[in-house]
Amino acid sequence: MVTMVKMRIMLVDDEERFLQTTKKMIAKKGYDAITATSGEECLKKLEEELVHVVILDVKMPGMDGVETLKHIKQRFPLVEVIMLTGHATAESAVEGLKLGATDYLTKPTSIEDLITKAEEAYNFYYRLKVVTIWLLQLCKRPEDIPLLTEYFLSRYAADTGMVNPGINGEAKAILTGYSWPGNVRELSNTIHKALIFNRGGPLSAEDICRSMDEKAPGNMSLSDDENMDELLRHWVRHLLISKNVENKFDTSIDRFSAILVSEALNLSSGNRSRAAKLLGISRPTLHAKIEKYELKLETSVKE
Repeated sequence: MVTMVKMRIMLVDDEERFLQTTKKMIAKKGYDAITATSGEECLKKLEEELVHVVILDVKMPGMDGVETLKHIKQRFPLVEVIMLTGHATAESAVEGLKLGATDYLTKPTSIEDLITKAEEAYNFYYRLKVVTIWLLQLCKRPEDIPLLTEYFLSRYAADTGMVNPGINGEAKAILTGYSWPGNVRELSNTIHKALIFNRGGPLSAEDICRSMDEKAPGNMSLSDDENMDELLRHWVRHLLISKNVENKFDTSIDRFSAILVSEALNLSSGNRSRAAKLLGISRPTLHAKIEKYELKLETSVKE
């Protein structure tokens, strides 16, 4: 049984007044809504927050709605997208449907139409989630591993502005023969890290072994400081050449800081005093950083 949580909508439009007015009207209907004023901000927030349905304006400066849709469907395929268009850009909305948008609305739109479309998209989102939940474990469907590998390679290469390097036969054999206790998420993380280690050319068995934190001939474990420095340097290089990130210095500092605080909280099971001690900061400073980075703490009860 799948329990449906309250629908969360992201409104993406360069008109601030429209965003704030529509957000308030959606809230009155009992739904959560967040906003973004550009395609770039939309993609950044999708990395950080749970969103079920994106209401996306077609005509925006910089990255327009159609280009933003392409990135959403590549990086967040389960997020449903409704295109918002004026009469003059209706053709772009139709193009959006071909690229995977669920539906489109023409401006000006009443809130009832918007909510109805969003609810339909949300229900479709959960039908997809049900299908995903009941898939067999990855170790029981090894024939899917090459396809998933190609998908993650394309996705993460595009995210970092790299050319997809491909993968050689020996590396594919390691991936296919592994049991994947962490299922698809573990495969995704392995490919992502392997791209960071890669020094050019197709991914090799060496890249895959290092990304799985296993000893490979002639290589050190990821626990070594030298290797960790190399990992960080690769991440920084990919960030610097990425075309989808603005204000890269502040963005990278904030992203690293948010991960640091989040992991300290995870290690301390959410205990803020212990997390602050791990980080070497005061509890009020930790609280301020949790607020700044909008970190959400979840408490689980084990029976």
